[in-house]
Amino acid sequence: MLVGVCHLELRLAQAASLKDKRRIIKSIRDRVRHRFNVSIAEVDHHDNHKLAALALAMVSNGTVPIHRTFGEIMRMLGGYPELEIIFHRVEIL
Repeated sequence: MLVGVCHLELRLAQAASLKDKRRIIKSIRDRVRHRFNVSIAEVDHHDNHKLAALALAMVSNGTVPIHRTFGEIMRMLGGYPELEIIFHRVEIL
């Protein structure tokens, strides 16, 4: 059993307030959970409406499904016009 963890740093250029940020992050969390069945949470930059840090986790029996799933999530997030991925890291535990 392997655990994959992906850490993302996002810039939310169009968010004018923390309320806007919460709306965008909630939409992302809901879509990612529903489509990919992974755990996702906001883990940093709670007081900054222009930045967000998300952590994703999944369990699998191999590294290939983990990298494939996280790659698909990154491609999906790349299609969001209101955010920019400024950093990402994948770890396999």
